[in-house]
Amino acid sequence: MYTQKIFLLRNNELIFKEDFMNLSRIHEFLVLAKHLNYSKAANLLYLTQPVLSRHIHALEEELNAQLFVRDTHKVELTNIGKLCEDEFTKLMECYNEVMGNITESTDTKNYLSVGILGRAAKPFIVQFSNTFKLNYPNIHINYTSTDLAPLISGVENDTYDVAFISHIDATKFNNFDVKHISYDNLCAVVPSNSKFIGRESISISELNNTDIISFQESDNPHVAHFYDNLFEKFNVKPNVVKYVNNVDSGLFYSDLGLGIFIIPKHLTFMATNQPIVDISDPEARISLSLIWKKSNTKGSLKTFIHSFTNFHKEIFN
Repeated sequence: MYTQKIFLLRNNELIFKEDFMNLSRIHEFLVLAKHLNYSKAANLLYLTQPVLSRHIHALEEELNAQLFVRDTHKVELTNIGKLCEDEFTKLMECYNEVMGNITESTDTKNYLSVGILGRAAKPFIVQFSNTFKLNYPNIHINYTSTDLAPLISGVENDTYDVAFISHIDATKFNNFDVKHISYDNLCAVVPSNSKFIGRESISISELNNTDIISFQESDNPHVAHFYDNLFEKFNVKPNVVKYVNNVDSGLFYSDLGLGIFIIPKHLTFMATNQPIVDISDPEARISLSLIWKKSNTKGSLKTFIHSFTNFHKEIFN
């Protein structure tokens, strides 16, 4: 029964059905089957363990079979799991051969230039890139990591086909199409001598006359304006003791005790062993969006945006 189900997957679901996540889940299964360690497999796949567990469970439900036996000490393949490992390995080899032949026979290859916000995008862009490459090997992507201002100008002058941006309302750009991805709350990295040490949360209004570290307007105008507008909305005038041009510098000076540094929560992994306090105001958040020129009609761009939208819903929702 299970062999027949796998055969049906091979012919109807994985090769011919345009289902973004099915191939990815097969790949995730094979990585876990190889290492038999959820933590190691999740790290290699740039997933969290709960997400990997959820994907494996969904695959088991689809196959109506238990693939792994897991206890507190070890992970083992069941007999059906071993059969799936053999069959799925053959399946992926067949798939890669077919897609390779298609790519070689294509007269023109599709290229995309994608701008990303450095380490801010790494937690999701590596995982997405691996999955996208698996599903669309004939689309070749060049990723460039830079700051917010060069990303926006890069899309305007066609250096980038699409870019991931944050901190600004991208709908203000009339020549851009915009795909909102998510919101991310702000938090405060506080020095060890701060009066906010030990607090679970603070409000923006409490930062009036407080020493803070902020972004240099000449280097990061959009980010600097975002925080200026946020403080103005709360009628707050913090005491800016240091201007910096990147997150690493801001964290460094905060660690030295100069002042509070406000960052989005997705960047807290950069604040190694530094105290972090949530900001409670609902308005204290940034928007993460994809932007591209309305005049860009590349089919590969549409594929990229559609695929990322599906990926984000699956992973983060």
